[in-house]
Amino acid sequence: MALPTNLAFVTVMDVTVYSAEDLGGSNLGTIECLTISNIIQEGPRKEARAGKDAQPCIRYGKTMRLEMEDVILRTEMLEAFFGATVVAGVSVAFTDEFATPISLTGDAYVVNKDTGARDEVTITFNSFLPDSVMDITMESEGDIGMISIAGELFPDANGAYFTITET
Repeated sequence: MALPTNLAFVTVMDVTVYSAEDLGGSNLGTIECLTISNIIQEGPRKEARAGKDAQPCIRYGKTMRLEMEDVILRTEMLEAFFGATVVAGVSVAFTDEFATPISLTGDAYVVNKDTGARDEVTITFNSFLPDSVMDITMESEGDIGMISIAGELFPDANGAYFTITET
């Protein structure tokens, strides 16, 4: 089966986290309770406009971000995403340390426009630098809190910020 030509994303990802140097090797942990996962591209970072209608003559640079919300605070992921100091079973300390780049793979599915079937895909983020900013939303009505995870994506040697492949 080939990757569908029309991608209709209908779910969030289940994410596996790797060290930046070991994509696909031993993983640091998984996140399987996301409520939101957004991939956002912005640009251009620089632009020169000129001529009669001030049309763009030169456009340069895009940036890309990944923003997710999770309902489970996994202590084993706190160092990778927030630079926290974790002493297993004892304590978690959020300090002014920053997390280092990591790699992520996300398993999701798209709905095939032609068949209506769920086609499994893998989304690979080669270099994700977490913002390392802790944001937990807690509700007084007893709703389950959300943990926000966000950061910047960086392109690989081929200029790809992320890739989508069939699973």
